[in-house]
Amino acid sequence: MQPINSGVQIQIELGCLYDNLFMDLPPDWVAYEYSPIIDHRIGPKCTGLSHSEDFIPLDNAELEFATKLTVSNLELWLDSYDNDGVKAVLRLDGYAVDQ
Repeated sequence: MQPINSGVQIQIELGCLYDNLFMDLPPDWVAYEYSPIIDHRIGPKCTGLSHSEDFIPLDNAELEFATKLTVSNLELWLDSYDNDGVKAVLRLDGYAVDQ
């Protein structure tokens, strides 16, 4: 009998403002484009982040640990971002950014 694979899949839909900001993602994360359906029409292109990992866990504690590690890696990566640099990119793209 084959063990049942489990996994961690996280998707974050960021919306339409962040298309150029997520080029250098942490390992195992990818940026993707999606278009929401608005009033039965295809909306503007938006950006999302996704991570998925399949594995055969020993127990639920291992699955919980893998999820926490995945989220922690993304949080560390976000903490390393230069906030002023991100605001500058958004301003150059024509978005109003709080000071």
